[in-house]
Amino acid sequence: MTIRELIDEQRRCMRSPNPVERFASALLIPGELLTQLRQLRDFDLGQILDDEVCSRLNILAPELTICTEAADRLRRPAISKVDSE
Repeated sequence: MTIRELIDEQRRCMRSPNPVERFASALLIPGELLTQLRQLRDFDLGQILDDEVCSRLNILAPELTICTEAADRLRRPAISKVDSE
């Protein structure tokens, strides 16, 4: 499964009346999701953060500002220490 498919599946399972599916959404799916997220480049992680997290936050909440800054920073090209001196 892709990362986006895992996210969708976890969201679906969280809303399920079936306790086994809710258990999977709490314990099993996050493990696989974490494994795949750790393999992403910063840019790709920033894109998922923006698409899947920032877009779902309340526009008036401070968490949206923090999330947006983190996503933007992750998607920014890395600046070497030599360039900044």
